[in-house]
Amino acid sequence: MLPSGWSCLGLAQHLDLDVERFWFRAVITGDPSVIEALDDIDDAWQVAPDVPHTEVLDRYRTEVNLPNAAVAATAVDTSLAWWPFGSSRVRAARRGPKADPARSTAHVRAASTTSSPTGRASRSRCR
Repeated sequence: MLPSGWSCLGLAQHLDLDVERFWFRAVITGDPSVIEALDDIDDAWQVAPDVPHTEVLDRYRTEVNLPNAAVAATAVDTSLAWWPFGSSRVRAARRGPKADPARSTAHVRAASTTSSPTGRASRSRCR
């Protein structure tokens, strides 16, 4: 675990709640029970100490399979079923864990440079 509180188990919980459940079951399908429950999630990156790791991983395994049905039943050009205009939930999901070395600018800068045939680093054209 890093000083920010980030952990691999927290990442699995974030993917379950802030990615699979939020984007597929709330935004794409508009599931009212999922939308109502979004406000009950304080910080998806932090797993409560009393929650067994098996519960987090089992919930993720279940949640990751549910979007398959939503995607199969939804035409590509279908409008979103729901969008949280001005919701703090969206801002929190985008923000992610703070002060995390995995999100440092060093790896971003390294990824944005490529080696040229002359051996000198050059800025990538893809941004």
